[in-house]
Amino acid sequence: PPSRPRRVADRVHGRGAVDMKGGVAAFLVAARRLRGSAGDLPGRLSLVLVCDEETFGPLGARGLLRRRPDLLGDALVSTEPSSLGLVRVAERGYLWLMVHVPGQSMHAAYPGAGEGAILRAAGFARRLAGLVAEVNRGLAAAHPPPAARDEAMDRLLGDGAARIVREVSLNLGTVRGGLAVNMRPADCRLSVDLRVPETVDPQDLLGRVEELAREAGARVEVLGRGPANSTGEDADIVTAVTEAVTRRTGHRPVPSTGIGCTDARLWRHAGVPACVIGPDPATMGTDDEHVRLAELEALVDILCDSARQYLSGES
Repeated sequence: PPSRPRRVADRVHGRGAVDMKGGVAAFLVAARRLRGSAGDLPGRLSLVLVCDEETFGPLGARGLLRRRPDLLGDALVSTEPSSLGLVRVAERGYLWLMVHVPGQSMHAAYPGAGEGAILRAAGFARRLAGLVAEVNRGLAAAHPPPAARDEAMDRLLGDGAARIVREVSLNLGTVRGGLAVNMRPADCRLSVDLRVPETVDPQDLLGRVEELAREAGARVEVLGRGPANSTGEDADIVTAVTEAVTRRTGHRPVPSTGIGCTDARLWRHAGVPACVIGPDPATMGTDDEHVRLAELEALVDILCDSARQYLSGES
């Protein structure tokens, strides 16, 4: 999508309009509005805008909180995409891995070269997909779905959303290996993204992946990891946001688990209640990413209303 924003009727189009320039804009307007009545707020509101969230890197929220732990505060609201019909109070964990698969380099036309590293990596990938499918079959049998909320998640986030957040998901993000079309590759590297629900122990899953890798003569490097995390649905900040959405839209939002991971996890890991309310994610990352201005206006009202309620202690 184009980097330069453009307005078409009641929508703003452009890269990052949903994720998450729209949410940032709503926060900026809300903070400015609240600052005008700061004397009436019995507390402090901090606006925290950071980079590095997409890669779970060290330079954004993690680095900031190391230097400024006071910015943890007592509660967090994030405007990551969620839709105004859902308040995200939980997230799956993640395992980011690099799998190194060795091979033997030689001319491909000659005998004795054996299987190249890329073919061996492909075999490992198929077995990894089979492992994830096996784990998910076990989860489906052991943990029946809470059907009452599935309809709302599927309607607002797309068919299958409610099922996905209860499962392990697998993505092979990059494949790198080989020198030339006529050479057996000496090595191949696969980057692996696994998202893990709270019903699965990430360490146990990592052990099973490492066992598959050993069988393939490969090595697993852990690029990053984090456990599933959640905030109680009865937390004051969740109540404040839920009631603010209900007053503004006329519909009570459904508490849900986020499909992706956000920086809210860092606050939850520190014991701070956190929730997410933001724009509709339907066009996020597409060639026509856009956000409705009316939705952003509603989000500003919700942020202001929930901040006043939370800071006044009326939840």
